[in-house]
Parts: sequence; C-alpha cells; structure tokens
Amino acid sequence: LAHNVAAQSGAPEATLIAFPDQGPRFESSIDNDKMATLFNLSTLETLLSSVGPKPLIEMMEGVFTHNREILAVIQQAYNDEDSQNLQARAHELRGMNGNFGLSEISRLCGDIENICRSGQAYLGSMDDMIYEILPQAMEDSNILFKQWVETLKPTSP
Repeated sequence: LAHNVAAQSGAPEATLIAFPDQGPRFESSIDNDKMATLFNLSTLETLLSSVGPKPLIEMMEGVFTHNREILAVIQQAYNDEDSQNLQARAHELRGMNGNFGLSEISRLCGDIENICRSGQAYLGSMDDMIYEILPQAMEDSNILFKQWVETLKPTSP
C-alpha cells in the first residue's frame, strides 16, 4: 500500500510504503521440534513471510556458503593460536547466523567467543567444537533447511 504524504514544510511529496503486518503464511511438514533444535522458527518464519520462499532460499544459500568459508578461517586461526582472529570470526558468524534464525550455529559461535575472551582457547577445550560440533551443526542446518523449504505449502490467512 503506497500513501502520498505532503510535507507541511513545502518539501517535495514523499511516498511511504506500508507493509501489511502479516505476509503470506506457509506451513511445512517438517516437525517443529526437530527444526527448533537448530533454528529460531520465529525468525525464519518472519523472513519467509517478508521475502517469500525463493529469495529466502537464495539468502540462506549465501549464508551457508559464507559459513563454510569462515569455518575454514576459524579452524586456521585456532591452529595458529590466533585468538583475536578466532574471536572476531566467531563473532561474525554468531551475529549473521542469529539474524537468519540459525540459532544453534549462533550459540556455538557465542561459546567460542566467550572461550576466547576467557583466555582458554588453546587448552584443547575447543578441538571438538571447532572440528566436529560446529561443522556438523552447519551441515545439519543446511540439510534441514532444504528439507523444510521443500515441504513448504502456502496456507490461507
């Protein structure tokens, strides 16, 4: 819905775009409990209703690609005992994944950040997290997101 607003100061007319509170609604046959282990469903559903399935898929593909790229940097920083770079890259992934509803990846990256801040990053406490748990969460999220999207069906409001 577009509304023209005449500025009282004599400034040129501006167009405001008002978006409806609720976009198209979708449902999926993927179990919500399974999705909730890796995703913030509210964030994911808000993104879906805001941009639609195709743009969401494209955005998430970019997120998953970036995750893989930064994971390699995180692993190298850990090997090099570069806690500053490790913390910065974990922070980057924590925020980005949180914004896209990838809550488990975001949580794990927050844990890495906190360990770096504590100065305990190189006592072997993060080997499993850096090389097994985080990569597995990334892979599981990617697979489950694709399954979720494949089962989406529009619902009537």
